[in-house]
Amino acid sequence: MIREILKFKPDVVHCHDLVTVPVGLKVKKIIGAKVVYDSHEIFTKLSHATPIWEWWFHRVEEKISHKIDGFVTINKSIADYLKKEYPALPEPVLVKNATKFNGGRGAYDGRLHKATGLPLDQKILLYQGGYSPHRGLIQLVKAGGLLPQGWTLVLMGWGGLEEDLRQMAHQVDPEGVRIKFIPPAPQTELVCWSAGATLGVIPYENISLNHWYCTPNKLWEYPAAGVPILCSPFPELSAVVEAFGVGALLNDPVTPEAIAAAVANMTAEDVQKQVESCWEFIRKDNWGVYERNLIDLYRSAL
Repeated sequence: MIREILKFKPDVVHCHDLVTVPVGLKVKKIIGAKVVYDSHEIFTKLSHATPIWEWWFHRVEEKISHKIDGFVTINKSIADYLKKEYPALPEPVLVKNATKFNGGRGAYDGRLHKATGLPLDQKILLYQGGYSPHRGLIQLVKAGGLLPQGWTLVLMGWGGLEEDLRQMAHQVDPEGVRIKFIPPAPQTELVCWSAGATLGVIPYENISLNHWYCTPNKLWEYPAAGVPILCSPFPELSAVVEAFGVGALLNDPVTPEAIAAAVANMTAEDVQKQVESCWEFIRKDNWGVYERNLIDLYRSAL
């Protein structure tokens, strides 16, 4: 990998997450390139981290913190934690997982309902993304069988838990009318698919500090499609929902009954108000805002 990077003779090596930083530092040693560490996670506090894992990555992060030239991360909570843990890190630059703003309010073409075989007046609770552990997906699928009349849970994604989720769905919805699975949408078309949902859900579990401080792409992808959010009450998620009024918060820990109750308690007036708030949020907080932060960092590094 180092040989391939050297062919480009880069001025800056942008290292996406901790595991790539040692490679960037070797390139820096050879040709003097600047190194930017872009941390999307708290690596020592991942949900699957073992004590040995935590010890090793803490050692690596401490070592590289003295040697990098720029530090990027995805939100203030993670920035504050990492800066406190490793004071030698450069001042953090926030580049959130925000989506581009495409102007919003495009006409929905019905594709999500068509793909799931649902009538256009059926309300959809949408989960989009990876089927990974500790994202509350078992609880979500169980909630699918408890949703009020007129609602369907749609899971649009991929991942290792899919077979388990499908089996659970068959147990709580043997007829296959309340819970639907469809393949992931291409990123370039995602907003067009998401636009068919009434609510988008982020039911993550409070399993680790990394989860507690998370800000997944969905936090912007749903509002970019005009879809309000139903999410776990974690600090960064709550901050967006409460500041902009773009949805509602679940209980912690998330339960099937609480998800179904939150959906049932959401009135048409609530949803419409939150839809308007989604457009306001995504106009103010989108990739264009953070793109400038990244460009400014590169200008200062060079």
